[in-house]
Amino acid sequence: MHFNSAKNRRPGFSNCNPLALTIVSAAVLLFAPHQSHGEDFLLQNDFRQLGEQGFGDNANGYAWSMAEFKGKLYIGTNHNFFCLTFASQGTGTNPEIPVHCADNLLDNDLRGRIYTYDPKTNQVELVFISPTFSALQSDGSTINVPRASGYRTMAVFTEPDGIEALYVGTFTSVELPGVGAQILRSVDGRHFEEVPLNFPNAGDCRSFRSLTVFKNKLFVLGLVGDTTAPVMFHSENPAVDGFTPSAVGGFGDPANIGAFELSVFEGYLYVGTFGISGFQLLKTKAEGQPPYAFSKVLVDGAYRGQKNQSVLSLFPFGDYLYVGTGIYFGAAKLIPDFQPAPAEIIRVRGDDSWELVVGDERQTPAGFKKPISGLISGFGNPFTGYMWRMMVHEGILYVGTLDNSVFAQYRSGIDLSVLDGHIDLSRYPNVAAVLNLYGPDEIADLISAAEEGFDLWATHDGETWRLISFIGLGDRFAYGIRSFVSSKLGLFVGSANPFTGMRLYIGQHPGTDTDGDSIPDDKDNCPTVWNLSQNDLDGDGIGDECDPDVDGDCIPNEQDPFPLVANVDSTDTDHDGVPDRCDPDIDGDGVLNLQDNCPLVRNFDQADSNGNGIGDACENTTSTPQTPETPPTSLSGPGDTPDKQVTGPTACGAAGALGFVGTLFGILALSFLHTAPRARRRDK
Repeated sequence: MHFNSAKNRRPGFSNCNPLALTIVSAAVLLFAPHQSHGEDFLLQNDFRQLGEQGFGDNANGYAWSMAEFKGKLYIGTNHNFFCLTFASQGTGTNPEIPVHCADNLLDNDLRGRIYTYDPKTNQVELVFISPTFSALQSDGSTINVPRASGYRTMAVFTEPDGIEALYVGTFTSVELPGVGAQILRSVDGRHFEEVPLNFPNAGDCRSFRSLTVFKNKLFVLGLVGDTTAPVMFHSENPAVDGFTPSAVGGFGDPANIGAFELSVFEGYLYVGTFGISGFQLLKTKAEGQPPYAFSKVLVDGAYRGQKNQSVLSLFPFGDYLYVGTGIYFGAAKLIPDFQPAPAEIIRVRGDDSWELVVGDERQTPAGFKKPISGLISGFGNPFTGYMWRMMVHEGILYVGTLDNSVFAQYRSGIDLSVLDGHIDLSRYPNVAAVLNLYGPDEIADLISAAEEGFDLWATHDGETWRLISFIGLGDRFAYGIRSFVSSKLGLFVGSANPFTGMRLYIGQHPGTDTDGDSIPDDKDNCPTVWNLSQNDLDGDGIGDECDPDVDGDCIPNEQDPFPLVANVDSTDTDHDGVPDRCDPDIDGDGVLNLQDNCPLVRNFDQADSNGNGIGDACENTTSTPQTPETPPTSLSGPGDTPDKQVTGPTACGAAGALGFVGTLFGILALSFLHTAPRARRRDK
């Protein structure tokens, strides 16, 4: 494979030049009408990058998998994936493809990595890197080979004993010597151990995908060279029992040569397969003894044949399961006598009926199907090789594509005339007008730069769609969205860019954001302090990072020997429902503690006969506390706190000075022996 600079090639549109096609597809996206429902969509400017590109290592090509675990986001990457997948065919000297690979494949660092993103500190950390093993070469020497070239799938699974563990499926390339892929387990997010694989062809399995929890079992798909071998496995207790086959080879049909995607919908586990003549969508209740029985929902690529070879994404949304299709390697690697075709979106109901959402109209055994969105395959972009990832976030379905135009721009020797005529310009009159006005040569560079990069789309209902980004969120070499995670913090997006490195983004709705942590002030419990986690230990509406009393026991953090554990003392002198440690008027006489010459004895009149600053009511320590008339006004009440009701020093500070609570003395004494660690805000 050789790459050439697009700037050196300028044939006309009639010859189906890739640049001209790029112009058309980009113009379609720019000028085609799209309906939206207001500001609840996350728009391109609502996404911000977290950490450095490639996490500081541009060989981290894909954010291949992501999962939330123990308060952090875990990201599995591959490493030097371009060298592993494309470079063996030769990259030429094109400066547009900034990748340099060693001639000997194993001289490239191909070890996969696992990173974490901690929203509390806004930091990315490398927590695991694939180990290596020594392999014998043909000349008798040995070389270190990575045990895993990437981490392709992640899921959190609660085991029968209640332990919550992170499971990770690995990838090993057929280009490398060694044993098969693994499934790893971690309970602390830092130490990963291999779990058993109890099936005969385990050593031939080169990749695991789509870890999915269903009926208290953990399911996974494996890619095996033998098309007659099982490709789906499960376990009720993976750490102890390992994984065993769930289905017979090909799910009972030799047309299925693999499977890429699992999803749970309407009480069934759905499987999307891969087949040269078209995918199948299957479902099972996974009941009884395996191998489980599967029924067919869709066959023959939803009657589009080899133009829908694979199910690349599955996600439930509303009353439907949405199905994203794809073609072999997104048509970036073209096969002789095989025509690339843009991907589609289909949706199915629990009764197995289905609709075409985005795609090409056609006659099927279920009747004539037209796209309910009015959008043709690829959303009108002929370079959309996959509907790669889907995610529902805050009631909206987001779809990220694989856009192979970065390859079509620079790869020579490919006949792209098969794409000619795919876009019906009569449906987009503005596109034809733009081409007639400017011509492809004059605007080729501008439009090609704009088109490169994945597309991100969103919908409320599957019928009306909004284009969020058609330029890879600003990264022209990011040809795909590889992973999504929806969380209370926002929508996490992991990209695929084997040229200059993947990126991690978070999408959050706009608004005034004083501290710059992407949370609008009206939703931020610390609007002036970075605290993406929004942790609030005492539930008082003030985030821990800016709360002067994190545990809510009315002892300021600086004075509290246990700032994360609330003081249990509940002494309430005036019986007003507010503990003395939080009460600005401990005796309830209407005079604040610091102005009260008898703070523990009610004396509204503040009588002080000898003028020594100690009220008559408590001058004689043996006297009985007085109960004067009820004061006309009370400044305290149940639920009031000093920082919200009054100004000046807190009641706890006054109490410490007066020595009124024995328990408090004990706690303060312990402070000389113990100082509890406290999370501090990290300077930005």
